[in-house]
Amino acid sequence: MLRTPTLLVAFLLLLSLLVPGCSPAQPPREIDLAELHDAVKAAYGEDYFADMPMEREMFIEYFKLPGDKVEAFIAEIPMLSMSVDTFVAVKATAGQGEALETALLAHRTYLIEESFQYPMNMPKVKASQVVRHGDYVFFLMLGAFNPDMEADEEAQLEYAREQVMKAVDAVDGFFA
Repeated sequence: MLRTPTLLVAFLLLLSLLVPGCSPAQPPREIDLAELHDAVKAAYGEDYFADMPMEREMFIEYFKLPGDKVEAFIAEIPMLSMSVDTFVAVKATAGQGEALETALLAHRTYLIEESFQYPMNMPKVKASQVVRHGDYVFFLMLGAFNPDMEADEEAQLEYAREQVMKAVDAVDGFFA
């Protein structure tokens, strides 16, 4: 008779370890944004075209971000306006990663649905990705153009996706 309540308590204790927030919290992982940025640039080599760093005020305004939620960032856009290559790495203030992710997703949606784009840039725009790891958020729209200028739209998009995945893989490698 005594075994049943004891087993039940033990089972509930074990179950509580599976519930988020009940296990010992791990400290948030600190990432060096400059080191991560260097890794992304290395993944592209000469095909990294986001060559103009953005100052904080321009960054906040351009991406329509809540500035009080940005702790640190690195953002680069192309110096030439006919290119779209963009690299954004943001460390949000504690617990604000989701808010910045939402803002960067809204920017991506704007680029795809409303902004004027040169036809050659549309595959890269559509292939862009917003990646979030906790309070670190990234907007990645990078890579070479498909050398096959005769490729159809789907092939162009697939090539652009492969190019963006270089950045996604480099970013994900810092959080593995």
